[in-house]
Amino acid sequence: GWILDGAHNLEAVEALLQALEETGERPALLVFGAAADKPLARMLAALRRLGCSVILAPPPIPRAFDPQSCAAPGDAIAADVAGALELARKLAAEHRAGPVLVTGSLFTVAEARRLILHLDVDPPLRL
Repeated sequence: GWILDGAHNLEAVEALLQALEETGERPALLVFGAAADKPLARMLAALRRLGCSVILAPPPIPRAFDPQSCAAPGDAIAADVAGALELARKLAAEHRAGPVLVTGSLFTVAEARRLILHLDVDPPLRL
């Protein structure tokens, strides 16, 4: 399964972590992609408290972060969101793991949603 959350700053990451705790969701894998101007180290440090495997991938925007600059030992790096999702699917199947959490940027989440749902473009949601 997938958990898509547009947490794109530290406050939103903390809210996401609280929501996961309250709902009892335990992601097995994290796909993270963000803009370079975000507090990346602090966002990732907070998300690493989940204790899950991390896949870093740049969102499809010019101001995307460099995954190499944020990688910790054991992290996987993908060239793009599509590659990150492919790797996440493979790892989840191999380990019969829980859901994959995709977060860090609305652009990352929109691209993941587009790919998961096999859409040409991710349509805007109507409220």
